[in-house]
Amino acid sequence: MHTLWTIQDIDALRKYYLEGKSFKEMARLLNRTPTAINKCLTRFQIRPRKRVEFYALPKQDLKTYGQTEGTNSTDLIDMVLSYAKTVLRMTIAELAEGAYVVDRHPMTFPQILLRVNQDRVLRNLSPYINV
Repeated sequence: MHTLWTIQDIDALRKYYLEGKSFKEMARLLNRTPTAINKCLTRFQIRPRKRVEFYALPKQDLKTYGQTEGTNSTDLIDMVLSYAKTVLRMTIAELAEGAYVVDRHPMTFPQILLRVNQDRVLRNLSPYINV
């Protein structure tokens, strides 16, 4: 017997996916099987259609696809903030390390990363991962 997915379930699944949780963890949190999680990520177009392996990408494709194995935390911060400023047209000022003012609202780097990844998933691009 299977249970129908509610809008709240789908929103939670999207949030967990963007946070980088494993299928097993998402399944436990949503009281589903890992197979159901996998199928619904595709069915509800939460993950990009064509999965891109970050480590396999050449260095020149960083801005298009995301990260490579050699991407360090400084590169990640630069890529995320650049995407937020250029694509999402966010006005960002850095207050201190990891603390920002975005369009007159205080935000942390993980909050900006989450907003950027939400947009990237909607555009069928691979999300950035915080390593």
